[in-house]
Amino acid sequence: MPAKKPLSGRSMVDPDFYQAQQKMPLGFLMGMIANKLNRWVDAELAPWKITGSQWGVCRMINKGLGNTAADLSRRYGYDSGALARILQALENKGLIRRERSSDDQRRVNLQVTERGRTLIEESLPRIRHIGDITTEGFSAEEVKLFKDFLLRAHLHLAGDGAKAGEPAPAPASDEVPPLSPWDRLSRP
Repeated sequence: MPAKKPLSGRSMVDPDFYQAQQKMPLGFLMGMIANKLNRWVDAELAPWKITGSQWGVCRMINKGLGNTAADLSRRYGYDSGALARILQALENKGLIRRERSSDDQRRVNLQVTERGRTLIEESLPRIRHIGDITTEGFSAEEVKLFKDFLLRAHLHLAGDGAKAGEPAPAPASDEVPPLSPWDRLSRP
């Protein structure tokens, strides 16, 4: 059996296992990463008694990336029922509040409370650390490419990219790609 070798400064990888994983379908690998990230984030947020999904929604509202349930659902692909449960949990914990719009009584705006802002500020370094661990050993260019690939995949699945069977549109060289949700969440 070949000796394990470091993939980066942190992890040791069995070369046979690594080779086998490279042959797995992309969707499987993305799901595997998402599951691991979710577990890590939930564990890091346990002291605040909040899940990663709840934290992410609270952070998006705080950053102004969605101020109604419909905005959040549409932009980030949340199922409306799951999002309703997340919002209820955040409201029960005193992290957000809902307020009827003065312009349109049908519209309910979401706002992060002072308690929610404090939680985000205190926990953000832990979330950023997970991002750093995830891309440990990547060059700055590789991180940029990785984010670009993920964002483009997100746009395709959201219906904003190429249709099935068509090549993805290449951005013009002078275009600045939009920030991904992860970029927006990880900035102060």
